[in-house]
Amino acid sequence: MLLNANDSKDHITGLALQMRYYVPQSRNPAALTGFYVAPTLSTRRVKQSDRVLVACYGTPNYTPGGRSRALGGAGLLVGRQTPIGQKKRVLVDASVGLMSWQPWDKSAAPYGCPGYSNDFTKYERHTLVPDGRLSLGYRF
Repeated sequence: MLLNANDSKDHITGLALQMRYYVPQSRNPAALTGFYVAPTLSTRRVKQSDRVLVACYGTPNYTPGGRSRALGGAGLLVGRQTPIGQKKRVLVDASVGLMSWQPWDKSAAPYGCPGYSNDFTKYERHTLVPDGRLSLGYRF
């Protein structure tokens, strides 16, 4: 689950689904540890809270509004999950990869202003976007 990222003007929420394929290790045969490859499907809602030019109802003016955009993405990540600590119950997981994003809605309209524009978020400006994840887990 993604709660917030990037600069303070972008508020991002989302979910991801990963299917991990772990590389077998002879030194550390514990389940769900080591290097992996993870095809990923993801969704993100990007809310850009900034002063934007609003041309609703024929009156252009700058207003402290914001744009909201729903995106769906797919990509491939490579990473490593490693147990740490004396009992090896805490897991550190880091991965990097590339994602491609497509809009799910038709416009990046300011709140309450339908059909404003088709301004792109930074996820849509490029075909492939770098993606990285870092997390902690606990093994029961």
